[in-house]
Amino acid sequence: MQAHISQLFRFPTKGLAGKAEPTLTIDPLVGVVGDRQRAFAKKAGQPTAWAPKGQFYVSMNTPHLAPLAHSTPTADIPVTVGTEVHTHGAFNLTDTKGPTVTLLNLATVERLQEWANADIDPRRFRMNLWVSGLEPFAELAWVNRHPGNRRIHIGNQPFVVVDACERCKAIEANPSTGQRDILLLPMLENFMEDNLPTYRSPHRQVRTVMGVILQPETKGVLRTQDILRA
Repeated sequence: MQAHISQLFRFPTKGLAGKAEPTLTIDPLVGVVGDRQRAFAKKAGQPTAWAPKGQFYVSMNTPHLAPLAHSTPTADIPVTVGTEVHTHGAFNLTDTKGPTVTLLNLATVERLQEWANADIDPRRFRMNLWVSGLEPFAELAWVNRHPGNRRIHIGNQPFVVVDACERCKAIEANPSTGQRDILLLPMLENFMEDNLPTYRSPHRQVRTVMGVILQPETKGVLRTQDILRA
């Protein structure tokens, strides 16, 4: 089986549920167009500017946001005093500053499920592209340094693999219930120790990674079934 995109997701509001899409528009200035343009800041009056995720209400610190839809009215978002930030498309409020697209290798998630003997929903990892047809951990071999310079192509789009996706407690929030129901972060640490004992992310030298971060080089459109060439 050729490696290909099996599902695409856009996250209109940072920290809230993603929306499955048949296509994603890619722009080298922002990454995925319409992704994480809106967020809920912890402090009132926070400027509309990129900031680390800890300054926002996200599933890392507010797990009950994880299943809420992007269309949920602001009044129904159960957060305390803060301010709604909207970039209006000028940039995305992704965890990594700059234009990024995230990629999840479903074979690595399946290997984790087998190792843990547990049902681990890939939605927990909140990634834009789900890819089928790769070998487990193949994506980590593309991250050759930080920032990386390995180029891959998906469909007609060129990307540079800039980093491994280092994980936080957000992955412990159930995407259907908003409950922290699996201690997935220490589980991921043990999983990597058992399966890739020498691996450390190039950026922070940690084991707890799942997926990779891409930087787009051109404008274009990604579609389900687009072929990945690495």
